Amino acid sequence: MSRVLASLLALLLLTACSNQAEKERQNRERYERFAAQQLAEYRQMRGMGRDDLALNFAEDLVKRYPGSAAAREVEAEIAELRAKAESERERAHLEGLWTYHAVPYEEGEGTIFTGFLYSRGAAGTSPAAEDEPRLRLVIRRHPDWGESVYLLSDAGAWTCTEPCPIRIGFGEGDWMEAPGTPADSGSAPALFIERDFASLLGDLRSSRLFRVEVPLQAGPTVFTFEIGGLDPKRLYP
Repeated sequence: MSRVLASLLALLLLTACSNQAEKERQNRERYERFAAQQLAEYRQMRGMGRDDLALNFAEDLVKRYPGSAAAREVEAEIAELRAKAESERERAHLEGLWTYHAVPYEEGEGTIFTGFLYSRGAAGTSPAAEDEPRLRLVIRRHPDWGESVYLLSDAGAWTCTEPCPIRIGFGEGDWMEAPGTPADSGSAPALFIERDFASLLGDLRSSRLFRVEVPLQAGPTVFTFEIGGLDPKRLYP
């Protein structure tokens, strides 16, 4: 009787183990299937060029289904996607700093094109807050007055006469002398940068930062502009 009981117990134990193994196999298959479904959505977003959404699917996939074949596949690509997403955010930020206008020239034929942005704040924020001393850098194409780059001051009047001694720099490069011409803009003191326009625009297009030192009532003051998002097509459509 004891042998029969032992055999029954062994059979029950074997059956239980077999059932448990089968359940684990089914759970694993379900786990991999769900992960594969999310992987398909991830691939679809990448195929559509929506790397921002693809990154969301990838990070969620790795979090919800760690160790799955699908998670291992996307783990190798997450770093690249994060770098792309950061680059895209930075590009959008820089482009958003610029404001463009195209208005008909009321006193003649043609269109006046302008693009401007505010200087960066003292704490490095861009643009500067309205209660901070700041400049506006303006690029203008005018049917009669031609092409020019000038500064508008929200930080007080210029303490100079023509020619106004200013210095400019691009990125981390050296300072360059660039005489300026003060003008009355009506709403804020303007200072035209007297440098070859094509050369100046080329430097503005190829640089991320523009620095300018101008004479104000508080003394020579340096302002920095994050110019990397300049879109010349908005000025030359």
